[in-house]
Amino acid sequence: MSLFLLFVCSTIPPVRFWVAVNEYKAKIDEESYPHCSTVDVDTDDDEAETSDAADGKESRESEIYKMALYIYASFVEDTEHQINLSSKHKSDLKKAIDSRILCKETFDACQKEIFGVMARDSYPRYLGVQKRQKR
Repeated sequence: MSLFLLFVCSTIPPVRFWVAVNEYKAKIDEESYPHCSTVDVDTDDDEAETSDAADGKESRESEIYKMALYIYASFVEDTEHQINLSSKHKSDLKKAIDSRILCKETFDACQKEIFGVMARDSYPRYLGVQKRQKR
C-alpha cells in the first residue's frame, strides 16, 4: 500500500489538473455555456447596476473565467505545482485566458498532453518500482 501512495504523491499535480479541468468542463455543461464565447468579466465592482438576468449571466461567465484562471495559475504558472506542458500549449492557453475566449475545449490539448505524460512516465515508473520491490 505505501508503494501505491508514493506513486500517487508523485503524480498529484497532473491528477489535480485533470480533476480541475473536468470540473471546469462540467460547469460549462451545467450552465449551457455557449461554444467558445468571450467572457465579459467586470473588474470594477462600482459599475452601474444591471438587471437580474444580466447579473446571472455575468456571474456564470465570471465563475467560468475564474475557474479557468485558477487552473492556469495553479498548474501552468505556479512552479511548485506546475505540470509538464509544452511551450506551445502554455502559450495557447495563455492567449485563451488573456482573450477571455473560453469554451469547453479550452484545456483539451493540455489535458491530452498530461495524459500522455502520465501514461508514458508515471505509470511505467510505478510498475518498475513494484517489480523491483517483488524481487
